[in-house]
Amino acid sequence: MKVTATRVIETCLDGTMNVEKTVDRAMDRKFIYHLAILGDFEYFPQFSRPFFRITRPGSFILKGVEGADTFQVFIIRNPPDVEREIENTVRRFTS
Repeated sequence: MKVTATRVIETCLDGTMNVEKTVDRAMDRKFIYHLAILGDFEYFPQFSRPFFRITRPGSFILKGVEGADTFQVFIIRNPPDVEREIENTVRRFTS
């Protein structure tokens, strides 16, 4: 899988950043569990649209919905490094 677009939603004066990443196909459960290697993982399959959140304290919060082709990342520190790590993790996924 690969990230096909990145849209900056908000950049704050304190250096934090909120971005939306688009991937080349809908995110399924297998892909979501692959992303879990990035941090503390929460998954809510009981929701009508299953939701997930991955948190790395002091670094970022990534959240999205199963079946969507986008997810959001709130980056707390080192935006270029965080974005590169997330994109590399996405790229390593094979279905």
